[in-house]
Order: sequence, then structure tokens, then C-alpha cells
Amino acid sequence: MASIYKRINTDGTFSYRIQIRRKGFKKFSSTFSSQIEAEMFAKEYEEKYIFDENFNFDQLLRRRKNEFARN
Repeated sequence: MASIYKRINTDGTFSYRIQIRRKGFKKFSSTFSSQIEAEMFAKEYEEKYIFDENFNFDQLLRRRKNEFARN
């Protein structure tokens, strides 16, 4: 369901791109600055999206990025 790819930026730092694909659903991808952040997003996605029909990617992404911005 979720795949995480390590990418090298032009300045030499790393970023982590998460790609989520599921048959019959729209593809989703986003980039995170840390691998832990990407893994946490993927885990939360898998837990919520599978069981909640009203799940919204944008809400989860905004909340997750705000949490990491505060830390």
C-alpha cells in the first residue's frame, strides 16, 4: 500500500517521498524531511484509511506536518 523512497536533494540533503496506491482509489504522494515522519504518516494512513470511509488525506497531511513543525 505505502512505499517510501529516499531522495537526494540538489543541496545534498535527503528527503523521503511516500507514495500510496490502492486499486480503485486515487494515488497519493507527499514528501517529508525525515524517514520517521514518512513512516508515521504511512502507518497512520493505513490504520485510518482502511477502516474509515470518510478519511481525508489532506486533513491527515496537514495535521502531521503541523505536529512535526512544532517539534
